[in-house]
Amino acid sequence: MLKSFARDDGVARKYVAMNLRQIWEFTQEAQEKNMSLQTLAKAKSKDAACGISSTSTYRWTAKLLKMYHQRVQMGFMHINHFCIATDGSIHSTKDTLVSFVYAPETDVAAAAPSQLISHAGKVLVPGELDLPPEVEELAAQREVERVPAYRFLQAISNQISQVTQGRLNLMDFRVPESFVPCIEPLRPGDSRQVSEDQDGQVKVVVRRGDIEHQLDCRQAHQWPSLVLCMDQGAIGMAAGAFLIGHGFLCHMSFDKIHRLQRDLALASSRCGKDFCQATMFTSYLWSVNYKPFNSGGFSDEKKTILMSFLASESAEDDELPDPDEISKAFKDLRSEKGGLRLAYLCTSQATWENAHVILSCSRPCWTWHSEQITKIKSPSDNLRYLRPLSLTWKAHWHLQEIAKMIGKCDDAGLTKAAAATEDSARLAAKVFQYSSNLLSQRCLSFSRYSCPPVSYCHVLSEPALAQVAVRQFKQDLDLIHVAEKSREGKAQALAADMRLTFTTLVRVCALTFEQDKWSAESRQGRTLEKALSDKDGETSVVAVTGMVICHVSDSNPLLCLGNAHWAAMVWPLQAQEDWACIAPAPAGQCRFVHICKCKDWNVIPVNAVWSHGRAMLQRTEVKEPLGQYLLLNKQSSLTVAELCILADSEGVERRALPSRLEILTSLAHHFANGDESYVSSVMAAVTAKVSVDDDEEEDATQALVAELFEMTDASERQEHKSLRESMLKKKVRKKRQQWQKALEEKIRLKRRKLVA
Repeated sequence: MLKSFARDDGVARKYVAMNLRQIWEFTQEAQEKNMSLQTLAKAKSKDAACGISSTSTYRWTAKLLKMYHQRVQMGFMHINHFCIATDGSIHSTKDTLVSFVYAPETDVAAAAPSQLISHAGKVLVPGELDLPPEVEELAAQREVERVPAYRFLQAISNQISQVTQGRLNLMDFRVPESFVPCIEPLRPGDSRQVSEDQDGQVKVVVRRGDIEHQLDCRQAHQWPSLVLCMDQGAIGMAAGAFLIGHGFLCHMSFDKIHRLQRDLALASSRCGKDFCQATMFTSYLWSVNYKPFNSGGFSDEKKTILMSFLASESAEDDELPDPDEISKAFKDLRSEKGGLRLAYLCTSQATWENAHVILSCSRPCWTWHSEQITKIKSPSDNLRYLRPLSLTWKAHWHLQEIAKMIGKCDDAGLTKAAAATEDSARLAAKVFQYSSNLLSQRCLSFSRYSCPPVSYCHVLSEPALAQVAVRQFKQDLDLIHVAEKSREGKAQALAADMRLTFTTLVRVCALTFEQDKWSAESRQGRTLEKALSDKDGETSVVAVTGMVICHVSDSNPLLCLGNAHWAAMVWPLQAQEDWACIAPAPAGQCRFVHICKCKDWNVIPVNAVWSHGRAMLQRTEVKEPLGQYLLLNKQSSLTVAELCILADSEGVERRALPSRLEILTSLAHHFANGDESYVSSVMAAVTAKVSVDDDEEEDATQALVAELFEMTDASERQEHKSLRESMLKKKVRKKRQQWQKALEEKIRLKRRKLVA
């Protein structure tokens, strides 16, 4: 029995004996009332039954945490495979890593001890780390990199150590040294053979040069493995790349909800500054109700001010500025800036129109988001969700709903925007631009379901599907081995791309199936695959969208959603109104096509139009060869490496490391076929300088964005980082142009003096 105490007016001390049952009931009462033990103790300080001091509850909390920690250690006593969902947060101004640990073998989950992480950036306290002398010198000069990622790994390692009673830490998740030759990627000239001995045991023989390694990997399924589930941030990505690059048995899985938010932000940023500005302006307008003290308690005062304003002002008053002509009202903004005045300047017709486009086109994504939140509650739920998705993601319902925004959408918001706009073609172009970019991003994110290890999750299904998944697993393993052993440059490039998803942990999973002769009933292999497939991962590819292509042998148009290294991702288009218009097929699906020769493909120029109450695509010109179109219209989007691939596919001779101008000149002469005007057009596009818009209204818009940035906090600035970077780049270009003009003027004056 524990004893607690209370003070009565600071004079007498009254002791109250509370048994364990009373303490437990007291703790449950605090949880039911959503109060801390300390707060509840203060509220009951004069209760005759439990008059206790709030300081006594700290001891209770410590005991409860100790009991929980011991139960966690018992639950993970013999566990070697871990899934850790982790995220950083700020508690009492301290950077804290909060994690949950899951054991797929026993289906047990628990909260790991939270870790306090130093957020001093590159600053290292003397004695904080044991570093080599040369690294210590760099640390003293604050030139070390990725220190936050290193501290993140330290925290994860300490959590694993505490959960396993010191049995494991992060360094124990490496492949044993004697097995490294069997696991690490092959090199050109190496060989790998699998054979059986007289007892029927599988042996792996790897020959590297003159050295032969013969290994028995029957215990590979017992090696510790780790799946980290986290947000796709810079710190976590750097830590994951370090672990995977150094051969740790670790797999990165990134949160699909954060991926959705990034897809929406990327779709806006790739549509130009208008959508980014609309996102920022509407965010500020939404937050006005919580200004100026981050509270909604001033709504009555704001309503009173609004009614007073409406009673004394009208839309015909000359003093009322037009939000679409920001330059007229912005001159007084700096001297009299205020929340409501700034909010009014954000309420332009363009902002209203862009907000309707974003809201309508992104609605399928938020419906999918709600479905994930309400239906996916456990790892087993997620596994049931992944099994069909690994085969059917290309025709997922929310991708088809986004595709319907062109040609089949009767959205009330877009109809309202079309009725209010004076330029319906401009609205149609915005709908096509945003929906195609959003469809591209979502297809690229969903393409991870075709990548290891999620693509093999059917080994956990019924026997027929499990055998198909195991067969595909074996084919992929053989393919990457053939590519790694080849001396061809393209084969090595393919192997490098496959290694991005075919990590060391996936290879060990394949090895366990190999030890069981690729049987779908392999218990060890199914255990590892379950650990890998219970959580979500992602794929990110830079996309070039909005181009309609078709093969020369048929007239079926395809909407290009992204150009990857090995294939282009497309969505089928179908005819509308006797080929007068085309639109994405509402029941279509994403697929990949290999564009090996540009001469086999044509580009169909299209314009977005508003017809029959919806956005459509209308053909504008005759078909144009793909190579000529890319070189003349998309060269700024192509890297030197992509231009070299284009040159190699066309058989254009080039140096090993050509400059951008050299490769563009060679391709221009190749595609021109003697047409010098085409060569001149390409060279003009190469040498064209980016013009800076000096229009007064454009400057006022940029100033309004700058003013909004000054009134936002750090998290909001990070959310609109792309808009800020674009604004700064424009300032730099404008200043550089001014300096160039000033320098040319000085040179001209000096020449005049010399002539005089």
